[in-house]
Formats: sequence, structure tokens, C-alpha cells
Amino acid sequence: MTQIDLKNAKPKVIYVPPKIILYGRNGIGKSRFALKAPNPIFLDLDENIYELPVASNKTLGIPIKTYEDVMAFLGTLFNQDHEFKTLVVDSLSSLEKLVIEKVLKDSNLNSLASFQYGQGYQKMMPLWEQFLQKLKNLWEHKQIIIIMLAHFKEKREENLTGTSYLQYQINLYEKASELLRNWCSCVLFAEDEIELKDETVEFNRKISKVLKSTRVLHTDGGTTFLAKNTYNLPSKLPLDWNILFNHIQAYYAQFNQSSTTEKGE
Repeated sequence: MTQIDLKNAKPKVIYVPPKIILYGRNGIGKSRFALKAPNPIFLDLDENIYELPVASNKTLGIPIKTYEDVMAFLGTLFNQDHEFKTLVVDSLSSLEKLVIEKVLKDSNLNSLASFQYGQGYQKMMPLWEQFLQKLKNLWEHKQIIIIMLAHFKEKREENLTGTSYLQYQINLYEKASELLRNWCSCVLFAEDEIELKDETVEFNRKISKVLKSTRVLHTDGGTTFLAKNTYNLPSKLPLDWNILFNHIQAYYAQFNQSSTTEKGE
């Protein structure tokens, strides 16, 4: 066993590839955002990126129709040598449909409603755990950036005071969402930020006109939406991969600079 010198141990930040969930409305630009990541390959489950110049299971001639197809594709990425640096799962919402189809097929049932209360969803969790383990293998052993795209839903939540509010969340079974969120370094919510101007029109009526609309990323959550990050990011950024990644690199750079300064003292 290697002897450990705890007396001289110092804090250290170790670079690891980002693990990201990005969710938002359909058409806001999630796939185009992920396209800018380093040498990406798409697991195209939504089948709506034909116009994007990307490498995907489709361009490789690999059809994905079942949950087993997903696992086989991820296994191929792990077992073969390649130059891909980023895996984009597009999207978790479509993957959930394949998970449900497998649960129903294995149980010889037609709908989750056919299970006793909650049992169908419980049977989904081992499949999500297997999927996550495949991602962990790629992330840890292949040093691949993971980007998972998802759609959003509105859910009513209650705080400790008993008041309720609507919150934007990932459109996924809650326990599966929690499993993936806990592993990720970033959960990002994309939305249209609209600047309005009030104007008075005929009959002295007031209306609001849109001056401009900007697509933004929210990196830190609150009551309005779920979000988080481990990089001390600004709470809001443009919906742009290069800007996000520059902030992530700057986060690591500050610790490297501190380490260099310490050595020079």
C-alpha cells in the first residue's frame, strides 16, 4: 500500500470534463449550443438535427429504436478508439420513452397505468442507473464531455411557508431527473429573455411591445427554475457554448495561477 503523507496535504482542484444537463423549450437552440462543444457526437433520439453538420448515430448508419440500441451505441463509443471529445444525448425526454417501452415489454403490459401504484416508475430506475453508468465510463475513462439535452415542464412546488409556486423543471420522471442532476456539474435552463416597452395606443390603451429577445442560460436555481453549477459561474450567460466553456476554463485557471504563485513565494 502506498504511504500517504497527510501532514503536507494541501487543497487541490483537479480538472475533469464538464457534465451538463441543458433544458428548455423546443427550438430554443439546445442542439446548436452543443454543436459548438469539442468534437461532438450526437446520440440523436429526437431525430430533428438533420440540418446540422454533426456526427451522430444516424451519420454512422446506426439506427436507435430501443433502449438496448442506446446501450449498444454507448458501449461502442467506450470500446472503440475515436477522436470524439463530447457526447450529446439529444434528448433525455426521448430516451425516457425508450425506457418506458422496455419496462412495458419486459412486463408484457401496454401502459404504466397497468402497474400497481408507482411500480412501473420504480422499474424504470435500474435502466436509468445502467444508462448513467455508461456515461460515467465514457466520462472517467475516455475523458469525454457529457451534454444531456432535455425539454422542460412546469410543476407546482410548495415552500416551508405553505405557499405554492410554479417552477420550470426537466421534463423527466422526478427520481430519474434527480439521479442525473446529482451527477452533473451543471444543470442549465435556457429561456428567451424579453425586453418590453409599454406604449399607449388608440383609446388610451396601454400595450407592451417586444423591443428585443435574447436567448440566455440560467446557471443558478431558485424558485423559478431548477439550475446549478460547480464552477462559480455568473447566474446568467448567453446561450453560447464558447462563452460557457471560457468561464469553466477560467475557473480552473485561477487555481493553477494560485498554485504557481505559491511555488514562487
